[in-house]
Amino acid sequence: QVENLVPQFTTTISSQILHTLQRSTMQKALSPTDLPPRTLVLVSAIVGTCSLVLYSSTLATTVGGGDSGEILSVSCEGGVLRPPGYPLVAMLGRLAFLSSSSKDIAWRVGFIVSSLPAAVACACLSTTLLLLTNNILVAVLCSMLYSSSSLVWASATTIDPFSLSACFLSILYLCASAFEASSHRPASTTSRAAFCSSFLAMGLGLCTDRTFLLSACPALLWLLALAVLR
Repeated sequence: QVENLVPQFTTTISSQILHTLQRSTMQKALSPTDLPPRTLVLVSAIVGTCSLVLYSSTLATTVGGGDSGEILSVSCEGGVLRPPGYPLVAMLGRLAFLSSSSKDIAWRVGFIVSSLPAAVACACLSTTLLLLTNNILVAVLCSMLYSSSSLVWASATTIDPFSLSACFLSILYLCASAFEASSHRPASTTSRAAFCSSFLAMGLGLCTDRTFLLSACPALLWLLALAVLR
């Protein structure tokens, strides 16, 4: 009976979140209100800090599965990873290896390559949801559900390149949301910075993994469409 209740509970919570998200989006479309920048920063900082504490406390201290062994070896000895190379992952891993810390090498590399980018991705996701819905509860709940999901958690607690890809993808969508939020205003420094930062995140994401382009295309099309309409 407990096994049957868990999926029902998860489905109910998910449906309530989607319903609240849709209602908040409709309310914003009818009567848009902007949250103070201090609120955006505070909420994203809380979500990012909680996610970072969660990931760092459960981070693996030894070699895990997948590409973790190869990434750790290249981080210690230098060199190039297998194709596509993951150049940014290799450089960050090397930087973690050269850093002075009492922690194990695997923990340091995993923290820089996986845990920290995954926490940044959760923080950016919460800010994006705030910009889209103006609902703090929805933003915090959805971002924390994302951070504690099994696939994201597993990737953030081992040496894995996909957490870094998720980080730059969340930054890209955050920049696109910020650019869209300022579309009703005259051209400003904030909108130009968001537009340029989105392409910077795109370039850094491609330095992590080539498949990043597939997930980034919708955001780029959205940005270009907004720029043309503006």
